Amino acid sequence: MITIGASDTSHQYLVNVPGEGTYNLSTATQHTASIDGLAAGNYEICITVSGVSDYEQCFTVTITEPAPLSASSKLNPDSKSVSIDLDGGQSYLIELNGNITQTTDSTLILPLQTGLNSLKISTDKDCQGVFYKEYFISEEVLLYPNPVESEAFLYIGGLEENVDVTINNSAGQLVLQKKMNIPSDRLIQLDLSQCALGVYFITLEAPTVQSQLKVVKQ
Repeated sequence: MITIGASDTSHQYLVNVPGEGTYNLSTATQHTASIDGLAAGNYEICITVSGVSDYEQCFTVTITEPAPLSASSKLNPDSKSVSIDLDGGQSYLIELNGNITQTTDSTLILPLQTGLNSLKISTDKDCQGVFYKEYFISEEVLLYPNPVESEAFLYIGGLEENVDVTINNSAGQLVLQKKMNIPSDRLIQLDLSQCALGVYFITLEAPTVQSQLKVVKQ
């Protein structure tokens, strides 16, 4: 934005910005004019005084683009939060899971919910860009015993009623893929008695659960 004002208010002025138009500085406009929506570049501004034919004063004004929005984040799964460091703006619009807030702080700690979280950060200037990232906070998952001889148990926190369970051996071969019901005690029993000795990877997926565990069959 370019703002033009006259200190001598005893005259009426015409401000010409080639390609943008002519602006009137008078008592009606309080001898000021604002020109916004300008792209970055050089602009020649010429000012004349109404009734004074031989007066013209011109200026070259350069508009530069602001630095792009800079944002970095660090996920803190234990505290179910994300730390954000921001730079490039005077104020920031924060949209987290559809909830919008505005802040001038450049360092933030935002609480996250279990499951998928979407974060969008912007400034009041579209040209600075947008920061967007998704974060997943899983419900607590515990495996015991480990190592295991025959049966292993998985504790899955939260309220999910079902979970997709995939077991692969150390060579990546699929051993089990099944949707399993989570009982009221939140414990799932896995029968590994028919599995060969070795290392296995258990992957759990549900709307609020994402976890991969390593178990040793001995």
